Amino acid sequence: MATVPPFFVVRRVLHFSAKG
Repeated sequence: MATVPPFFVVRRVLHFSAKG
């Protein structure tokens, strides 16, 4: 899986930011 959808990345970043 070389190409990663932006949705997944955004979701991950949002979760990480939310947890902060």
